[in-house]
Amino acid sequence: MPLIDVLPLLILQGEHFFFIGIIVLLIVYIVFLQLQLSKQNIFLNSIFSAIKRSGKNWDKEDVLKLISKLQQSEPAKKVKKDYMLDEYVQQFIFNNHKFENLFIHYTNGKQVAENILHNGFVFEESFHKTAEDIYNDRVNFNYKHNLRKHYGKFVIIIAIDKTLYAKYTDELNKFTHVDYSTEHVLSTNIYTDREEESEFHLPSQFIKGYVNYESGEITKNPLFKPSYDDPVFRENLKLLATNKTL
Repeated sequence: MPLIDVLPLLILQGEHFFFIGIIVLLIVYIVFLQLQLSKQNIFLNSIFSAIKRSGKNWDKEDVLKLISKLQQSEPAKKVKKDYMLDEYVQQFIFNNHKFENLFIHYTNGKQVAENILHNGFVFEESFHKTAEDIYNDRVNFNYKHNLRKHYGKFVIIIAIDKTLYAKYTDELNKFTHVDYSTEHVLSTNIYTDREEESEFHLPSQFIKGYVNYESGEITKNPLFKPSYDDPVFRENLKLLATNKTL
């Protein structure tokens, strides 16, 4: 049979095997999803069974402890340990929460965390774009931690004295024409490049330290001083008072 007559048959057979391959891949993917859902269902059923067997009224603390315990067993034993809700980590973060405004920032590099510890936290435009405010509520904290933990295992703890923060917030609120946050005013070494993009440096004195949530290791900042009041902060306010940008 001439090749020109066989060619259409070969093309049809090739398309046939291509579609079969696609179907096989879809089946494999569906099976994979079913296995993942099955693992999640087993995990959830473990939680509900434990609650049912206990015969007591559960509050949010009990549920968090149970989830932490189950994550260290089947089927979640392959999940990396997360120490952020451990008591000693919580104590480090919130030991003075009544007198501090607290924020967390995540990074995946230890060198970056060390640089922030020694040189301060650098941000562009909005401070709250990369820093999350937190307060002493374990459920709320766990929710925010899980939202951001994929950004990196090193968690920078930023703490600013509430009295200091309130003082500069009140001063800033007097300027209705400016579009800055209190964190902008509490910055030193403000840098603006030729394209008018600004970098703001929150001083290292406001860095409480950082936590490796996978290992539970805490690195404290020996220069931490949440009430640090640099004269530059007043100069920043003076600039705003004269309708100038920072």
